[in-house]
Amino acid sequence: MAESVRYQGRRVALRIPEAQAFEAEAIGRGLGQLQQSLNRMTNFFAEQNQIKAKVEGEEYGAANAPTLKQIQDAKETGEELNLPGNKNTLFGRAARAAAANIVSTELELAAKTEMDEVILAYESGDRLRNPAQLQDKLDAIIQGYASTFDESVPSIARSMKANLALTANAKYTAYHGKYMTEQKVQSKADFGRVVLTDIDNMPELFNTKFTVTNADGSTEQTFITREIFDAMKIEMLERGSKRGLTESTLRTLANLWDEGVKEAALQVINDEALNMSSTDGKYAFYKSLQQGNLQQDKVKGAMGVLVSQEDKAKAISVAREMWKQDLDDNNAQINFNITRHNEQVR
Repeated sequence: MAESVRYQGRRVALRIPEAQAFEAEAIGRGLGQLQQSLNRMTNFFAEQNQIKAKVEGEEYGAANAPTLKQIQDAKETGEELNLPGNKNTLFGRAARAAAANIVSTELELAAKTEMDEVILAYESGDRLRNPAQLQDKLDAIIQGYASTFDESVPSIARSMKANLALTANAKYTAYHGKYMTEQKVQSKADFGRVVLTDIDNMPELFNTKFTVTNADGSTEQTFITREIFDAMKIEMLERGSKRGLTESTLRTLANLWDEGVKEAALQVINDEALNMSSTDGKYAFYKSLQQGNLQQDKVKGAMGVLVSQEDKAKAISVAREMWKQDLDDNNAQINFNITRHNEQVR
């Protein structure tokens, strides 16, 4: 039997030489770098195109932004402003944003100018106008201008509203401060005029009856007294103090009041003496003052409010001078008649 022979194949190593591996790796890296370079170039050109589109959009938006007249017309009609551009492309968004910024600046300037005009109108005239409605007018200006593109570019509209609100608040606060200062000054001046008018009208008070409360709570009717005048003066000074009058001014008003009371009493005495139709009547009135035998309530009141003896003596002197003047006039008339008679006799 023949012996079988088995074939043993020769083993061959299936490995790429190292040189070939390095070459493949280098090619891979080169292709990767090339792709990165291409990507960078693509991104660069894309960025350049975006920058160009943005610049061109901004230029277009600036050139085609609504004019001030269009802005004013939109405000008057309440219509939304038509801004150039759109929201879909970079060019459109850039154009719209540039136009919106220009419009915002124009609107703020126009709104502030109109606010100044309103303030100027409130300041015109002899006195500042009450600012009660001023805040509403300023708010209406803000709302009117902001509403012109409230929906188109709400973010800018909100920002503009906030800026204008700060401006309006500052203007209102400044005006309100000026108004209050003027009101205080005017209030003091008006108060002074009222006091002087009251002093001028004091003689009329001697014809007026007053209701006074006694210590036991009962009331009675009486003519003017020094106590009533003093109570009126205290009340006047309290009102003046509440209006911020200085102590010096209050002392001046108090002195004017006291002087006014005295002058009013002397005026009453003078008028009563003047009302006496005859010389004898004037003499009798003069003697009644001198002796303290007073008949009329107003005369009693006039002599009663004169505190010092010097003032009372001056009142009596007024009546005496009135009588003497009447007497001198009568004597002059008698002498004139005698002279005329003598001339006729001759």
